[in-house]
Amino acid sequence: QVVTFYNQLHEVDDKTSCKDFELLVTIEESSETPPADVEKSYQMSIRVRALGPTDVRMVVLDISLPTGFSPETSDLEKLSNSVDRYINHFQVVDNLSDRGSLIIHLFKVSHKEPEVLIFRLQQRFRVGLLQPSSVTVYEYYNPDHRCSHTYTPREDREELSQICRNDACRCAQGDCCVSRSDSENVPHQERETFACKTLHHGIFKVKVLNVSQSYYDKYEMEITQVIKLGIEAGVEVGQRRLFMSHGGCRDGLVLNQGSQYLIMGPTEDQWNADADTGRSVYVLGKDTWVERWPSPTECSSTDGLSDKCRSLKDAATELSVNGCRL
Repeated sequence: QVVTFYNQLHEVDDKTSCKDFELLVTIEESSETPPADVEKSYQMSIRVRALGPTDVRMVVLDISLPTGFSPETSDLEKLSNSVDRYINHFQVVDNLSDRGSLIIHLFKVSHKEPEVLIFRLQQRFRVGLLQPSSVTVYEYYNPDHRCSHTYTPREDREELSQICRNDACRCAQGDCCVSRSDSENVPHQERETFACKTLHHGIFKVKVLNVSQSYYDKYEMEITQVIKLGIEAGVEVGQRRLFMSHGGCRDGLVLNQGSQYLIMGPTEDQWNADADTGRSVYVLGKDTWVERWPSPTECSSTDGLSDKCRSLKDAATELSVNGCRL
């Protein structure tokens, strides 16, 4: 006799940094007997609601699929052909050998009641250990208005939901850092307010030297400017630090090798020291500010970036010279 225990995913924490959508993703093993060519059947439920004062039209759900999984298209066709027409259009990018994806277009998302989509995911074959997958909702005509959450259907989700180093673990799944987009025009006062509203581990301009992607991602950074020291003393230009993030968060984080970024994070982001160097390791979480710092060439030659570059420089100068005066 074989007994299978299933642990349902916890609901997504409502304290995430999503400002435009409320997103809840759950997945559980289906009670129905799977087809002969399927290892297991799962039922996925996605609940999404607009957080603005009006309904949002033309919304996209981008669902990355775990390796070996595919959606049950008959369920999606029923959602498309029903009287209510929950789905305008869907597209399956079939790549079972790696990580496929499902794109769903919605007519609208209500700001009053959540839109609920329920369909099956079929596990065609097993793999040793699944990387977390993600669900992202965004406006078709304004893709910066988005929200993302990660999920995994395996029973060992609790293990995957943590970043562990030696004997210390930190919860990471559902705790994703989303970097600021280049098109986002952030006043330098907003950066100063964020930097000074609580105690931070430090405010740095960094350059990404190396990226190692796995179940959790490692980013080796060089400190190119110490804007404001935090609880870690002795940080100097030219030193290297290790930053870590859960593997399911990389789509929203987007840290590119060779690029430079402004990073500000709360004290909880500073983790235990690296065993080899004795220097602090930082976790990139939902309360971390990450913003790409364009190169001097981009600042002078790319339309729309000159104001951003000036604002970044003004904020850095204010924090370096005058500190927090709020």
